[in-house]
Amino acid sequence: MNRTTVRTVLALAATTAVTATTVLPLTTASAAPGDEPARGVVVAKGGLVGHLRPSTHAPDNYTYPQGSEVTLDCKVSGPVVGGNPRWYLVNGEGDANWVSARYVRNVGPGPEPCDPSDGTFAAKTKTALKKRVGPSTADASAGTYAKGAKLRVQCYTGSGAQKWYLTSAGRWVSATYVTTSTKVRYCSNNS
Repeated sequence: MNRTTVRTVLALAATTAVTATTVLPLTTASAAPGDEPARGVVVAKGGLVGHLRPSTHAPDNYTYPQGSEVTLDCKVSGPVVGGNPRWYLVNGEGDANWVSARYVRNVGPGPEPCDPSDGTFAAKTKTALKKRVGPSTADASAGTYAKGAKLRVQCYTGSGAQKWYLTSAGRWVSATYVTTSTKVRYCSNNS
C-alpha cells in the first residue's frame, strides 16, 4: 500500500469509530422510560439499616453495606432524616426493607411514588386519630382527625396491629382506627 492509501484507510477507520461511538449512546438513550428499575448506591458510613416500615422507629430488618447497589421499588413520605423526608422501598433481601433516601445516591432517575396509578380509597376514622409523619406512634404527630372524619388512603405498610395507612396528604394513620371503602394495597409498585 502506498502512503496515500494508508492515510485514507486510517481516516476512514477513525471516522467510522467516531460515528459508532456517537450513534451507540443515542440508541441506548432512546429506550422507553420505566424499562429499567430505579437503582441507588448506599452512601451511609457503616451501612444502611432497612426497616420493616418507613420509620427510624420501626424494627430493623437488614443492613445494606456501604457502597452496595440496591433496586428501589418506590418512595413515600416519612420521618425526616438529615433534612430528607423520603423513604425508599428496596427490593430483595426477604421482607420489606424501607431505607431513608438521605443515605442512598440515585443512579439514574429516582423511584416513582408508591402506587401512583392505583388512586386512593375512601376511608373514615373510628375515633379521634393522630396523623403521624411516619408509621409509628413514636413518630411525630402532624395534627389529628376527628372521630368520623373522611380521608383518602393510598396504600399500607406493616401488618396486624402494626398496619399503617399512607394518606393522600402524605401522612400516616394507624389502620386499626380506620375503615376503608375497599381493600387497600401494600405500598409498592408491584402488582
